Amino acid sequence: MEKIFSQGTGSYQRLAVPTGAIVGYVGLDDRFAPWWWQNNDPSSGVVEVGGGVVQAMASTGEYANNSPWQSVRLQVQRIVFTDPGTVGSFNLTSLFRNLPNLVEIQHIDYINLADTRWLSNIFRDAVSLARIGGLENWDTSAVQRFTGMFRGTSFTVLNLSSFDTRSITRFDSMFRDMHNLERIIGMETFDTNSATTLGNMFRGASAIVSLDLSRWNTSRVASGEGFASAFQDMTSLRSLNLAGWDTRQASAAQLANMFAGDTALRVLTLGENWSVASGGVGPNLPAVPSAAPYIGTWQNVAGGTVNNPRGTLFYTSPELMTASNAARNTWVWAREASAPAARPPGGFATPMRRASSTTDALLCLCIVSLLACCTSTKRCR
Repeated sequence: MEKIFSQGTGSYQRLAVPTGAIVGYVGLDDRFAPWWWQNNDPSSGVVEVGGGVVQAMASTGEYANNSPWQSVRLQVQRIVFTDPGTVGSFNLTSLFRNLPNLVEIQHIDYINLADTRWLSNIFRDAVSLARIGGLENWDTSAVQRFTGMFRGTSFTVLNLSSFDTRSITRFDSMFRDMHNLERIIGMETFDTNSATTLGNMFRGASAIVSLDLSRWNTSRVASGEGFASAFQDMTSLRSLNLAGWDTRQASAAQLANMFAGDTALRVLTLGENWSVASGGVGPNLPAVPSAAPYIGTWQNVAGGTVNNPRGTLFYTSPELMTASNAARNTWVWAREASAPAARPPGGFATPMRRASSTTDALLCLCIVSLLACCTSTKRCR
């Protein structure tokens, strides 16, 4: 053992490190955990981190790029934590940020997060990162901020089923610009009771097809960005379930562009506490296509299915966002078979059925035949 550190909840001992190997510290000075190149060879690309306290390079600031490896950012390919006695400080913001060739982190669960509150942007823009060993064992119960946590990374699947999110207040930009991300395991059961902002959370996650967030409690989301741009530019998203979401406390600005750019979204479930404040650009739900077989409106499923809706409510996208009866409904793109014959302002309450194209053609044929008959017999009045 080399040194003893005291950090909040207890004392932690640093295991011995290779003699003369230390290149730097994961913090401001030698009070923090040391790091060195594996086998003293920078060309290996492997950084090993010893025990002690790890901290962002700046003691304050959530958005600064605070990685201790910025000076060697192009060389780092793998980071290995070697000591289970490693302790996270209050702020681990941007610890691995912008390391473009980093492909793997081993034993990240060796970092005890009992005293850590900020994990903001911790993996942000580590564009080659493919594996985080120990992530499934990381105890995040004391952490409060996940802002930009995985932003700009290249994962296709994230398994966050073990994440304890009971204390998280900020989820903003957590998965932003993850263009390859297809699935997030365990996210459906996130505890969001403490959440105050979800702004930009999934923005630009353009490979996700379906999200079921129906169990999330959003009743406290009313600060900062709120819900603004939460799902913006999810261009592959087809189905979104927000059945449990409460937006009544959010301002117009905090709902701005919530669905902007989601041109594939065709199944949307809204809960009983869905409400949109007036003013501003609103959630900006894209228009429904008006080319066949669609008619440019949303229809509620009611007692039917998403493929065979039976609802009698039809709204354009702007109308749906503010309609008093939009809540407690699943909405789908309306098709010609259920299209109303005429559209009153503000949507339809009990639409009439439009005749089919076959019926229209037969009717026209009958009229033409009748006119021809009347003309030939001179009995037409």
